[in-house]
Amino acid sequence: MRLVAELGVARSKPYQEPGDRTRHEYRLTRKGVGLLPVMVGLLEWGDKHVNGGQGPFVLQEIGTGDEVRLELRSASGRRVEPNEIMPRTTVRTP
Repeated sequence: MRLVAELGVARSKPYQEPGDRTRHEYRLTRKGVGLLPVMVGLLEWGDKHVNGGQGPFVLQEIGTGDEVRLELRSASGRRVEPNEIMPRTTVRTP
């Protein structure tokens, strides 16, 4: 798997349930954690536009069981809607 071997986004660890074949568990590396918002966004998009509004699982916060969702927020913490965003070039000084 390219994400594991070449890009270092995840690491795999073999495991085996009694009586079953060996499988691999995939865990994100620090590099992969940077992609987590992208992966959650794709999951939400697929659930809404491909799976009829509900996917095979939801993401939950371990401590509370609350569903985890992706949101856009400003640097001050305010929730931002897509129509409230505009691109701006960054000026870099030499």
